[in-house]
Amino acid sequence: MEHFSLRLESTAQQLDVALGWLNSLYRDEIPYQTWLEFQTAFGEAFDNAVRHAHRSLPMSTPVDLEVVIAEGTIVLKVWDLGPGFDFEAVLANLPEHQEALAESGRGFCILRRVADHLSYCCEPNRGNCLMIMKRYDRMEASAQA
Repeated sequence: MEHFSLRLESTAQQLDVALGWLNSLYRDEIPYQTWLEFQTAFGEAFDNAVRHAHRSLPMSTPVDLEVVIAEGTIVLKVWDLGPGFDFEAVLANLPEHQEALAESGRGFCILRRVADHLSYCCEPNRGNCLMIMKRYDRMEASAQA
Protein backbone atom coordinates (compact mmCIF):
# COMPACT_ATOMS: atom_id res chain seq x y z
CA MET A 1 0.00 0.00 0.00
CA GLU A 2 1.27 3.45 -0.93
CA HIS A 3 0.03 6.64 0.75
CA PHE A 4 0.56 10.14 -0.65
CA SER A 5 -0.57 13.56 0.56
CA LEU A 6 -0.49 17.15 -0.64
CA ARG A 7 -1.72 20.43 0.85
CA LEU A 8 -2.71 23.28 -1.47
CA GLU A 9 -4.33 26.68 -1.10
CA SER A 10 -7.94 27.17 -2.13
CA THR A 11 -7.47 28.68 -5.56
CA ALA A 12 -8.60 27.40 -8.94
CA GLN A 13 -5.04 27.90 -10.21
CA GLN A 14 -3.88 25.10 -7.88
CA LEU A 15 -5.85 22.55 -9.92
CA ASP A 16 -2.95 22.25 -12.39
CA VAL A 17 -0.55 21.62 -9.50
CA ALA A 18 -2.93 19.02 -8.03
CA LEU A 19 -3.35 17.21 -11.36
CA GLY A 20 0.41 17.23 -11.98
CA TRP A 21 0.93 15.70 -8.56
CA LEU A 22 -1.73 13.07 -9.22
CA ASN A 23 -0.21 12.16 -12.58
CA SER A 24 3.13 11.54 -10.88
CA LEU A 25 1.41 8.79 -8.85
CA TYR A 26 0.25 6.72 -11.84
CA ARG A 27 1.29 3.05 -11.80
CA ASP A 28 1.41 0.79 -14.88
CA GLU A 29 -0.71 -1.81 -13.08
CA ILE A 30 -3.72 0.57 -13.16
CA PRO A 31 -5.73 0.37 -16.39
CA TYR A 32 -5.44 3.69 -18.19
CA GLN A 33 -9.24 4.10 -18.56
CA THR A 34 -9.62 3.61 -14.81
CA TRP A 35 -6.91 6.21 -14.21
CA LEU A 36 -8.63 8.73 -16.51
CA GLU A 37 -11.91 8.26 -14.65
CA PHE A 38 -10.15 8.67 -11.30
CA GLN A 39 -8.38 11.77 -12.63
CA THR A 40 -11.73 13.27 -13.63
CA ALA A 41 -13.22 12.56 -10.19
CA PHE A 42 -10.10 14.02 -8.57
CA GLY A 43 -10.47 17.27 -10.53
CA GLU A 44 -14.16 17.55 -9.69
CA ALA A 45 -13.51 16.89 -6.00
CA PHE A 46 -10.76 19.52 -5.80
CA ASP A 47 -12.90 22.03 -7.70
CA ASN A 48 -15.85 21.43 -5.35
CA ALA A 49 -13.67 22.04 -2.29
CA VAL A 50 -12.29 25.30 -3.70
CA ARG A 51 -15.41 26.71 -5.37
CA HIS A 52 -18.08 25.57 -2.94
CA ALA A 53 -16.76 24.48 0.46
CA HIS A 54 -14.23 27.33 0.69
CA ARG A 55 -16.08 30.01 -1.27
CA SER A 56 -16.38 32.37 1.71
CA LEU A 57 -13.01 31.48 3.25
CA PRO A 58 -9.60 33.04 2.55
CA MET A 59 -7.65 31.64 -0.42
CA SER A 60 -4.98 30.57 2.08
CA THR A 61 -7.41 28.00 3.52
CA PRO A 62 -5.83 24.61 2.83
CA VAL A 63 -7.28 21.75 0.84
CA ASP A 64 -5.63 18.51 1.91
CA LEU A 65 -5.43 15.73 -0.66
CA GLU A 66 -4.65 12.13 0.13
CA VAL A 67 -4.29 9.26 -2.32
CA VAL A 68 -3.85 5.64 -1.35
CA ILE A 69 -2.95 3.06 -3.98
CA ALA A 70 -3.43 -0.48 -2.76
CA GLU A 71 -3.89 -3.81 -4.46
CA GLY A 72 -6.78 -3.21 -6.87
CA THR A 73 -7.99 0.01 -5.25
CA ILE A 74 -7.32 3.74 -5.47
CA VAL A 75 -8.69 5.95 -2.70
CA LEU A 76 -8.90 9.73 -2.74
CA LYS A 77 -9.66 11.85 0.30
CA VAL A 78 -10.22 15.58 -0.11
CA TRP A 79 -10.33 17.48 3.18
CA ASP A 80 -12.01 20.88 3.34
CA LEU A 81 -12.73 23.34 6.15
CA GLY A 82 -16.09 24.56 4.88
CA PRO A 83 -19.38 24.44 6.75
CA GLY A 84 -20.30 20.97 5.48
CA PHE A 85 -23.65 19.88 4.05
CA ASP A 86 -26.02 16.93 3.83
CA PHE A 87 -24.16 14.92 1.22
CA GLU A 88 -26.62 12.03 1.22
CA ALA A 89 -29.54 14.40 0.54
CA VAL A 90 -27.67 15.96 -2.38
CA LEU A 91 -26.93 12.54 -3.88
CA ALA A 92 -30.53 11.40 -3.37
CA ASN A 93 -31.84 14.45 -5.25
CA LEU A 94 -29.48 14.25 -8.22
CA PRO A 95 -31.04 13.49 -11.58
CA GLU A 96 -30.00 10.21 -13.18
CA HIS A 97 -28.59 12.11 -16.16
CA GLN A 98 -27.18 15.62 -16.14
CA GLU A 99 -27.20 17.84 -19.20
CA ALA A 100 -23.74 17.80 -20.80
CA LEU A 101 -23.82 21.58 -21.25
CA ALA A 102 -25.17 22.40 -17.78
CA GLU A 103 -23.20 25.20 -16.13
CA SER A 104 -23.19 23.55 -12.71
CA GLY A 105 -24.30 20.43 -10.90
CA ARG A 106 -22.40 17.96 -13.05
CA GLY A 107 -19.65 17.34 -10.49
CA PHE A 108 -21.65 15.14 -8.14
CA CYS A 109 -23.13 13.22 -11.06
CA ILE A 110 -19.59 12.53 -12.31
CA LEU A 111 -18.43 11.50 -8.84
CA ARG A 112 -21.37 9.16 -8.40
CA ARG A 113 -20.79 7.56 -11.80
CA VAL A 114 -17.02 7.11 -11.39
CA ALA A 115 -16.75 6.02 -7.76
CA ASP A 116 -17.25 2.50 -6.50
CA HIS A 117 -17.69 4.05 -3.07
CA LEU A 118 -18.42 7.69 -2.31
CA SER A 119 -18.83 9.31 1.09
CA TYR A 120 -18.58 12.66 2.88
CA CYS A 121 -18.12 12.99 6.60
CA CYS A 122 -17.15 15.58 9.18
CA GLU A 123 -14.35 14.96 11.64
CA PRO A 124 -14.45 17.64 14.35
CA ASN A 125 -10.69 18.18 14.58
CA ARG A 126 -9.89 17.83 10.88
CA GLY A 127 -12.79 19.16 8.82
CA ASN A 128 -14.88 17.53 6.12
CA CYS A 129 -13.66 14.59 4.07
CA LEU A 130 -14.92 13.59 0.64
CA MET A 131 -13.78 10.02 0.00
CA ILE A 132 -13.79 8.41 -3.43
CA MET A 133 -12.82 4.79 -3.87
CA LYS A 134 -12.20 3.27 -7.29
CA ARG A 135 -11.48 -0.43 -7.80
CA TYR A 136 -9.54 -1.85 -10.71
CA ASP A 137 -8.27 -5.15 -12.05
CA ARG A 138 -4.50 -5.10 -11.85
CA MET A 139 -2.84 -5.10 -15.27
CA GLU A 140 0.61 -6.22 -16.27
CA ALA A 141 2.62 -3.38 -17.82
CA SER A 142 2.97 -5.22 -21.14
CA ALA A 143 -0.81 -5.81 -21.38
CA GLN A 144 -1.53 -2.10 -21.81
CA ALA A 145 0.73 -1.53 -24.81
